[in-house]
Amino acid sequence: MDAACEIVDIGVNLAHRSFQSDRKEVIERAFAAGVRTMIVTGTSLAGSQEALRIAGEYPDQLFATAGVHPHDSRNCSEETISELRHFATSKAVVAIGRVVLRVVQFRLPIGALFLRAVQSSLRPFSSNRC
Repeated sequence: MDAACEIVDIGVNLAHRSFQSDRKEVIERAFAAGVRTMIVTGTSLAGSQEALRIAGEYPDQLFATAGVHPHDSRNCSEETISELRHFATSKAVVAIGRVVLRVVQFRLPIGALFLRAVQSSLRPFSSNRC
């Protein structure tokens, strides 16, 4: 692998329960294969918290998103948004998740609420990867 170009996996679902038994091995295999950075996807409040926890085990290598999957958006409340905003203050959280991307597609009523959470919650994630 060219040292000037690093592989970044931008959507790993390592917070999912199916990875509980072998998560560390999966991460180590990815590193061994040349992946240098991974972004762990949070798809619910609990999943976002778990993504943040996992990212904390690998500082500056794993990062997290905080969000709610569109299928769970009906359960998204002001309290959920407040928690996601709190998660977004972490250095490890580099994105607010999927609801924003799917609001128009699914005509979800949560759109305006979620967009408020995004405002001023995140710092830009920048790097000179390739």
